[in-house]
Amino acid sequence: MRDPHRIPLDALDPETWEPGYWVRFRRKVMDRAALELARRGRRRPVTVSQVVGSWARALVPAAVVAAAASIFLLPAPPATGASEARLAGIEELLTGELEELPIPVVLASEGAGDEPTAEPEIEGF
Repeated sequence: MRDPHRIPLDALDPETWEPGYWVRFRRKVMDRAALELARRGRRRPVTVSQVVGSWARALVPAAVVAAAASIFLLPAPPATGASEARLAGIEELLTGELEELPIPVVLASEGAGDEPTAEPEIEGF
C-alpha cells in the first residue's frame, strides 16, 4: 500500500531516540514478573474437576437469577388447547399423503421380482 499521504510513525517508537530500549524494556518486565512466573511454575496442575468446580461458584447463582427472570419475562402459555390443535395440524401434515398400508406391505408390493442377486452375471462363462 503506497499511500502518498502516509504519516511517519517513527517518532512514536522509543527505539529511535533511545537505542536498546526494547531490550531493556523486556529485561525489566521479565525481572518484575520472575517471582510470579516461578510461583506459577511450582504450582501443581489444575484438574478438569477443579476448573468446573470453580466455574460452578459463579454459574449456579447466575442460573438461579436467569430462571427467576424467565418466570417474569416469558409469556404465559396459550389459552386452552391451542397447542394441542397446533400439534394435531403438524401431525396431519406429516402423515396426510401416506397410504394407510403398513411399511412391510408397501415394500413387498413394489418391484416384486427386481431384487438384486448376489451373483454377478458375466458374459462368456
